[in-house]
Amino acid sequence: MMLAMRLVGVLVTTAIAVGCNDLQVRAERDLTLHVPWDRFDALAVRSSNGGIDVSTGDGDVASISGTLAVGGATREEAEARLARLDVSATADPAAPTRLLVEFRVPDDLRSANPSAKLVIKVPQAVPTDVQTTNGAIVVQGMSGLVRLRTSNGSLTARGIDGPVNAQTSNGAVIVADTRGDVEAVTSNGRIEAVGVSGACKAQTSNGAITIRATGGGVRAVSSNGAINVDAEPAPDAPVTLKTSNAPISLTLPKALAGELSLLTNNGTARAALEGLRATVTTQSRKELRATLNGGGPSRVSVESSNGSINVEFR
Repeated sequence: MMLAMRLVGVLVTTAIAVGCNDLQVRAERDLTLHVPWDRFDALAVRSSNGGIDVSTGDGDVASISGTLAVGGATREEAEARLARLDVSATADPAAPTRLLVEFRVPDDLRSANPSAKLVIKVPQAVPTDVQTTNGAIVVQGMSGLVRLRTSNGSLTARGIDGPVNAQTSNGAVIVADTRGDVEAVTSNGRIEAVGVSGACKAQTSNGAITIRATGGGVRAVSSNGAINVDAEPAPDAPVTLKTSNAPISLTLPKALAGELSLLTNNGTARAALEGLRATVTTQSRKELRATLNGGGPSRVSVESSNGSINVEFR
């Protein structure tokens, strides 16, 4: 048996307001799974509703704890539905050395607001792929590619020794203290990527972007939100920042050699070039173009439709 231990807690019912599905009560139960880890080198989590927290733990087993819940018109109906919910933890058929943790919901219960709040600890840092539909995801201390997907909820990745790819539709994306390239995408929410050793791509429709990155290029695009970047890119890695309705602030190393281009339609484009070896080719209130340190492979392009641009050098 793949599951070494399974403990199920006591049923609990809680009254809630009657909704369109006529759910008057909600039944809950706690669960704990312990799975021997000796054959696994990666982790995948699949859920549909509920937050997921993944980190490393002690011992030689993977532990999955959490709370399952579902609604019903009566206590009896809710508890009967709850008994049909399950979380499995087995070898992934598509990749036998990857542990697949899956919240399984029968099709006829999907309208009953089933949820699973999961906390997962594995003995070692491994590549991790977590997906849910509604709920926040937090992953800490993993190694290798970390891939996060949710439709409604925030995404957080901290202390990752490898690349991070995080996408949500509605929620913030926070990446901190990682070694590897980062790609962060959200439709409605801010993006923070700090302590990133690698290239960083960030895109949001409505939200601010903050990036602190070294060792790679930076691309940050927002439709409605300020952009604040402190970058130390590789010599041939481009820096591209663009927003429609907000200011942009950028800090770069003084030794950067290449082309600088700033453009805004409504605002001021400014770069602190004093004390630098810079050749200005175009300069007006809304536009500045310059060659830095005699030219080189670096390309810095900053654009805002309605907002000022400010570039500093350290």
